[in-house]
Amino acid sequence: MKAFLPIALSALVLAGCIDQKTWIQKFAPKDDDQFAQRFLDSIRQARYEAADSMLDRAVAAEAGANGLMQLHQILDHGDPIAIDLVGANTTFLKPPGAPGKRQSSLTYQVQFRDAWVIAVLVVESSGSDRHISGLNLQPIPASLEALNRFTLQNKSLIQYAFLAACIAVPVIIVIALVVCLFSRVRLRWLWVIFILFGVTQFQLNWTTGQTGFQPISFVLLGASFLRAGLYAPIVFSFGIPLGAILFLLLRRWLLRKHESPALPTTAASA
Repeated sequence: MKAFLPIALSALVLAGCIDQKTWIQKFAPKDDDQFAQRFLDSIRQARYEAADSMLDRAVAAEAGANGLMQLHQILDHGDPIAIDLVGANTTFLKPPGAPGKRQSSLTYQVQFRDAWVIAVLVVESSGSDRHISGLNLQPIPASLEALNRFTLQNKSLIQYAFLAACIAVPVIIVIALVVCLFSRVRLRWLWVIFILFGVTQFQLNWTTGQTGFQPISFVLLGASFLRAGLYAPIVFSFGIPLGAILFLLLRRWLLRKHESPALPTTAASA
């Protein structure tokens, strides 16, 4: 049973992410993708003049030669084994009185023999002009798949308690739902709808342990987990099973209130 939960969660996560790499590559503009990778290659090979010419002038002035050298040190691990596009977001802008432009925010996972790097670049293009208007490079200790995988090891008590709540809340809701369906209560179907949802929403990032709260929210069956992509962390959520709790507490009162009165009985005459 202990091994079943990680296997089941992993299977569900993988089922939603089978073609994500292909989807991201199709979604990202190909010319922006090639431009961004060419910039990363220029930085890695210390071709600073070529990299500087690809930067927006304001960004280039802010970075300067020292900034480009610092970026080079992050990528200075030899030839990369793989450069995976793990995120893409494209926005089209049309300022008044100016030509339209496109902004592509592209996130890469760069694998070296002895290092991993996350690179986020914003490629801005307008007509034939194209430049890097934003960039951030960050070393990471392992691949995003490894960092964000589901595991029960080295987790805090809060994370274990949160996972237990995500299991317990749906169980309470299912029990209350079954009892309601087989009970003779007034407004039964309204109770069913009330029971089905958890009220408010508590969230937890399983990788970082960061928590969140949404006071106005309804969660079907009281709990859920979401992974935005193959490389993203799993976010667990649960709500308070208010409908289930109220129904289980009031059930006897509801039944007594609507039961038919018992008929008087008389002793049988001899």
